[in-house]
Amino acid sequence: MLYFLKHRTLFFLTCCATLCLVGCEGYRHVRGVVLDQQTKVPLDSVRCETFNPHIMALGSFDSNDPQYSDPHGAFDVTGEFGGCVPECPDILVRFSKKGYKTLQLVNPTDTIFYLTRADK
Repeated sequence: MLYFLKHRTLFFLTCCATLCLVGCEGYRHVRGVVLDQQTKVPLDSVRCETFNPHIMALGSFDSNDPQYSDPHGAFDVTGEFGGCVPECPDILVRFSKKGYKTLQLVNPTDTIFYLTRADK
């Protein structure tokens, strides 16, 4: 009976530790300013979305709630990712605005982002 209890306890602790590691979730945070590439003027209402590129590779293109840059071009987005084992997944940030080319960056580290006008 003692043998059974000892192994059951060990099994339970192993399951709990595994769930804690696999269930780990976190966030990546990106903040900055979006400017027009040519004029260097801040862009208002730029759509800023975050995606997990690993999930996108599986065919899911769901983004977190999009945010928009303010009148000074400033934005602040947070992308959720899950499962920190063996390493934390990347985050893809997409900037889009009518009349401009869409900009996509993986794990951006800059704080100033430039959008280029689309060709007519």
